[in-house]
Amino acid sequence: MNSSKNPIFKEETIFLLQLVDGQQKLYVYNDKSLSRYFFGSGDHDITQLVYKKYLKDQSTVGENKLYQQQILQQLNCSSISQNRIQHTSYTKNDLIDLFKDYNLCVN
Repeated sequence: MNSSKNPIFKEETIFLLQLVDGQQKLYVYNDKSLSRYFFGSGDHDITQLVYKKYLKDQSTVGENKLYQQQILQQLNCSSISQNRIQHTSYTKNDLIDLFKDYNLCVN
């Protein structure tokens, strides 16, 4: 953890596990204690959902929850409110539930 709110991206080839199938797919990459989530509508249109904890000061941890804005922009459905997205944690179960509900809404 560092003091930068912005993520530091590194280009790598990794294997993703698909968690949700549908118009918008949800994927996960697990490495030891690290889980990163990705989404996309096709095999070549996959984007990382950005979430990063950082040090605001020596005793305060902040969170960059850009993933919520990414989801809000991409998952447009009348049954999914902005409030729900803002209360969606960067966890496997929360993200799976949200993506399943979106795919049910559009199909």
